[in-house]
Amino acid sequence: MSAPLRRAQQGNTESGNGTPPVQRRPRASAAGNNSNNSSTSASTTSTTTSNSARRTTATASTAASSSSIPSRPKPSSSAQAAPAPPNNGIPFRNTGNQKEYFQIYQNLQNLVKARSDADKPRIFVFTDVEQDYDDLLAVIFLAEMHRMGAIELVGFVANHQPAEKRVNFLRTVLQLLNLGHIPVGQGTPGVEDLSKHTFDFYYGLKNATFAGGPWNRNRAPPASTLIPQVLAANRGKEVTALMLSSLQDIGEFFYQQKKKADFHDGNFAKCVSQGGYEVSVETVPPATTSASRGGRATTANNRPKTVVKIAPTPKVTNNEFHMTQARNYHDCLATYKMPSDGYSKNLAMASRLSGTFMTSLFDIGPIGAHLEWLWMRLEFKFYWDPFNWPFLPHLNVDWYLNTRLGLAPNSPEAAEIRRAGGLPFHAAAPKIKVLAYDLCAAMGATGDDFMRSLGIMAPENQMPPYNRAAHRHRIFGAAPGDLGGIDPSRLSTVMEAFVLGGLLASQRHANQLIPRGSVQHTPVKSKIKLPIFHDKIAMRNHATRQAELAKAAAEADAAGKKQTARRLQQDADSEGAEARKLEEKIKKAEKVTKVTMPNRGEIPYEELYQEAMRGIRG
Repeated sequence: MSAPLRRAQQGNTESGNGTPPVQRRPRASAAGNNSNNSSTSASTTSTTTSNSARRTTATASTAASSSSIPSRPKPSSSAQAAPAPPNNGIPFRNTGNQKEYFQIYQNLQNLVKARSDADKPRIFVFTDVEQDYDDLLAVIFLAEMHRMGAIELVGFVANHQPAEKRVNFLRTVLQLLNLGHIPVGQGTPGVEDLSKHTFDFYYGLKNATFAGGPWNRNRAPPASTLIPQVLAANRGKEVTALMLSSLQDIGEFFYQQKKKADFHDGNFAKCVSQGGYEVSVETVPPATTSASRGGRATTANNRPKTVVKIAPTPKVTNNEFHMTQARNYHDCLATYKMPSDGYSKNLAMASRLSGTFMTSLFDIGPIGAHLEWLWMRLEFKFYWDPFNWPFLPHLNVDWYLNTRLGLAPNSPEAAEIRRAGGLPFHAAAPKIKVLAYDLCAAMGATGDDFMRSLGIMAPENQMPPYNRAAHRHRIFGAAPGDLGGIDPSRLSTVMEAFVLGGLLASQRHANQLIPRGSVQHTPVKSKIKLPIFHDKIAMRNHATRQAELAKAAAEADAAGKKQTARRLQQDADSEGAEARKLEEKIKKAEKVTKVTMPNRGEIPYEELYQEAMRGIRG
């Protein structure tokens, strides 16, 4: 992995403007699958401060080996007083390693100058910010595009239970990004069956500082009220709906629009979604009518019809949250011929960012401090589950190695990890790739001219036929090798430039509102002691192995392989003995007569994370 970007507060000897240099690195390959992998934890108890001397980065320096993560110094005072962007609004210098990002901003400025006001996209965002980290990256990017005049943000809906907490977090982020005037509505719970979804993740919505603030004193309006209000205020202008979360709120809004004489009256002009859909075109034969000789008569009103159907892609999280409204939303796109773009996981996989880039953001203002908390813990959970207790059967070690580390299943490195029985977190962390699903969709919402001016989207005559302008419903990333005319390497470069630039441009204002060192989180503390949890997991593993070996022994015996059967049974007995030893140890420690195994909601992720970080620091 390449050397980290120098931190913003360390300054730049070439330019002196406090911005870090830019270092390019090889891109990740477009392979693998992803699924949101999450579970619950227990009650909240204690508070920690992000500006701790114990903080460590998840990337290795060029001088360090891939099996260690060097500690970062505490932020210097210069980070709190970083200079504002130059007069041209570009937070980079046209020199040295910053030059590439500077030129990207120049291209953006040229586009903004060439556009008319009517061509500027007006964007309304639906987000479940804090469900993971890519929503926050998307918000940072959109705020920077708003600051640069490339788009106009007209409103947000924060949905997914607990929506009220997401609203407060989002309003604080917008304040820090100089967008406190943008209205935020409180959305629906976002799921069809509340009993099947739990929301107390150990990593999200734990920022006690961002939950407060005078801007959060008043309750946000419901989404059902805010959406028509914003659209009415922008009547005569085209507003794009950007869906980065559950489709319940947009689906319910469309349901109300269907009651109108004109579905498009007071509605969005275009929809862009993260997740994906499948488009099919069917030809419906004409009805048979009676002719004088009993044949068929085809008239102007009785010709074959072309019917476009759109179905939500199955097993995509934002669709699965509320499938009824997901189907309603997609049906409306087709029925009422509303232009739409879908951005799938395949594009995000192909344009992954490096963990090195992510950690370069951590020291930039209060949002950077929060990204450190959120990203490190979420990635630890993605790491721990596959190696210890897969959340779903397919979210196994192979899934982790491919999706999070970018290793092909048949690669020598992946094979070595399997032979070794896994790898510790400190060895995995420097290799992590950042999947910015929502950020990809947010980039697309800024318009084709934006994407083409920055070299991300192919010219119209080089686009695949299904994604050309004549097609109302487009999909980017239909398959791992079919990205719909997008250059993933260029996409990731531009994403880096604008996310980093957005944090740099806003950090002085953000630090004045909430100093970086004051950001506090309330971690979840488990009810189960960590040593006992380790023993219970080990006991379960021994018992599972015992059952597998006993079954294999019985099969070998039935096949007449007596010697093999005896050996397997001996191994099974040994595993069983280890399980019983641990069982007695746990009973004594807990003072019980029967061991109760933890459920997924009782996994002590925070304690496991802190244990892993102590190992890294040690």
